[in-house]
Amino acid sequence: SSLCAILERPWWERTWTFQEILLARDAELLCGEFQVPWEDFYRAFSNIEEHMFVFSCCAKVPTCSECRKQYFDFREQVGGLHEQRRRLKQSQGLSLFDLLPQYRYRQVTEPRDKVYALLGLVDSDQRSWFDPDYSCKVEDLWIKTAVCNISWCRSLRSLNFAADTNSSLNILIGAGSSICIPSWVTDWNLYRQGGVKTALQTRYEMYNAARGVEWSGTFRGMGTEPFSNCTLSTDGILFDRVRRIGTLSDLEDCYDALKQWWNLVMDHFEVSDLAQPYIGGGTIKNAFWRTLSADVVVSPTRGQEIWYKRASEYHEQEFGTWWTAVLG
Repeated sequence: SSLCAILERPWWERTWTFQEILLARDAELLCGEFQVPWEDFYRAFSNIEEHMFVFSCCAKVPTCSECRKQYFDFREQVGGLHEQRRRLKQSQGLSLFDLLPQYRYRQVTEPRDKVYALLGLVDSDQRSWFDPDYSCKVEDLWIKTAVCNISWCRSLRSLNFAADTNSSLNILIGAGSSICIPSWVTDWNLYRQGGVKTALQTRYEMYNAARGVEWSGTFRGMGTEPFSNCTLSTDGILFDRVRRIGTLSDLEDCYDALKQWWNLVMDHFEVSDLAQPYIGGGTIKNAFWRTLSADVVVSPTRGQEIWYKRASEYHEQEFGTWWTAVLG
């Protein structure tokens, strides 16, 4: 309960606060009359993990159960702060692309501070893209940020966050005010609490379908108004064709969709074919379950920064047991 009370403090929700932890030589948390070194707080926070699961010694303690959801909401945030602090102490630069999604949910009075508040933490190459100007249009800053992310990373990973913005592209940012931005640009002022979506977005580095091929393309319309007409042109590779599309899966009730996906597979293969080699390695059945799991499994190891690890053949039996229950 004490941990929950600390994590509910407004400090964790503001944009201009986490720099105090990241940039301090010897960071300490102060709450009322109490203070504790950040390193001790982080170790205590990490040690609690072993008491948060169903089979732990504290599983039936009411206060522990109540704190479980808050713990997982803050786990990525606290772990992220600790890792970024470590990198800064070792003189390793931080990427604007990595910081923006992590701190996107924090609140600001001035929306431009969603970007400007991070500039003191990133390397000089990325910082040189921006000259803090609070008179500029918010949409122009979002477009410039997108161009910086794509150009500097040589990657289109930022498009995943643009998909969160709004399909109509008309975003409300205050009473009666709206902006219009291109579909490939992210509105970083959209409030989103952490949780599952944020956790999924942190696993990008586990995938590299392009095998190191950098983005190549151009931005058209930059420097001319309205900036909302700016377009992104990019080269692509045709590697396959979508032949059939199944039902979308609802995370809360996904069994019907999973069964339909299985039927799509069985429309093309006999049961005996499932043990045949798959072009990407393993068997056809192996490829199916690894696709369903995004080829990763949860790895809730105490003290581990990364929550997930790559799936392997050792997890196939676990999947088989679960899949039998799904099919009934």
